[in-house]
Amino acid sequence: MGKRRGHHPFVMAYSCGLFAASAFACSLFLDTNGLGDGAVGPDGAQPNDASLTDVVGDTLTSDTSSPPPDGSTTDAHLPDAASDASPDVVASAVDLVVTGSPAASPISVEATGRFRLSFGSESAWLLTEWVDIGTTSANLSCRYDGGCSANLLLEPFQIQIGGVFYLSREASPSSAQIIDQTPARVQVISKFDLGTGAQKLNVTAAHTIYPSGRVGLKYQANNSNAAAVPIDNVEYMHSTPATNVNWAISAISGSTEAYSRVDGPPPGPNALLMNGSGETNGGSDFSTDHFWLVQNTSVAAGAMFARNGELMVWPGGLSAQGLGDRAADYFDQGIGALTGATAANFDDGELAWYLTTPAGTSPVSWVMKTAASRFASVFVLDGWNSATWTFMLGGTTVASNTSPKTALAYGFHDGSNNQLVLVYGGTIPAGAAGAAATFTVTP
Repeated sequence: MGKRRGHHPFVMAYSCGLFAASAFACSLFLDTNGLGDGAVGPDGAQPNDASLTDVVGDTLTSDTSSPPPDGSTTDAHLPDAASDASPDVVASAVDLVVTGSPAASPISVEATGRFRLSFGSESAWLLTEWVDIGTTSANLSCRYDGGCSANLLLEPFQIQIGGVFYLSREASPSSAQIIDQTPARVQVISKFDLGTGAQKLNVTAAHTIYPSGRVGLKYQANNSNAAAVPIDNVEYMHSTPATNVNWAISAISGSTEAYSRVDGPPPGPNALLMNGSGETNGGSDFSTDHFWLVQNTSVAAGAMFARNGELMVWPGGLSAQGLGDRAADYFDQGIGALTGATAANFDDGELAWYLTTPAGTSPVSWVMKTAASRFASVFVLDGWNSATWTFMLGGTTVASNTSPKTALAYGFHDGSNNQLVLVYGGTIPAGAAGAAATFTVTP
């Protein structure tokens, strides 16, 4: 059942800031017409977006304004900093295990003892299940309608064209693909169309899952038509955790939404959603449903509407400061000195640093910027053509081709694409310098 023709979302906007203590400080005001300020928004495309679909041109003019709704203006129900269950996240301590397939719905990705995420064909192979294994066996996702008669934790797009809303969860037909299926990283890609005829957009929604509980979001709506597609509204990243449990819903910033369960056994589950576009205009259709909003825009022929982000579903029990630290990690990525590689680009839809290594077999080293703490960092050495490698932090080996999985890291060489994928499971604390923040890879 789609939204009614001519629906205009009730937009709640607020002004929030991320302070040093990561407090959730917001002042709430209402935007009664939901109109933006005429700003030009980014297109969301990243250096490695071409890996999803071969599209040229990604220009987009958008109308954005104030930050999205938070559902609450206080963090009073969140644990205090003293109770912050913020362990160093060791990605390789558990593996990702995949069950199901595109031929046998659902596709489930589980980090043993931590969480399970499932993608169901009944909702266009989108994220229909979130289970925090340590605290509950219940599905913590809810469908958009608020009744939880079906489940959908995160909906990429609800797009209004010519007064009619087209919803990702109702798209049919749809297809799914699993790539990067390793114990350290799994990517589930769903594809479907929104719109009709010459106003149809081809959608690709990629979810890149790590055992650390970090999930990269890469959503693209591509226009393969001969003419531009005008759009009334794009509501994107609809987040809908279950309404049958109690949540403290808070905003760390206009681009970040945090859900913390306040009933049930501790540590309570967290869901932290981060919008990489930097846009802040948003709305809500019911108490636990929130989204970001772009209005009165157009996708040019051969172009795409693209938005990236991160969903964190583990660990639970994080305080306001713990959640804020993880948001700062996402929004304030940085690599300093770089040796042996020609470029370093952060893909904020895959949550991975791509380092270009043209020689393929020469040592590479890089220093992480640590204005913020770094949690479970991921690196892809693009062009690395050697099956032998040693991955080090501060001169100490954390993984190698002979021991690709250790207590601190996991690595694998993708020979077909000449890529070395490295996941460091620990935390580099804010302010770390020198050897403590320096990674090296040798052949």
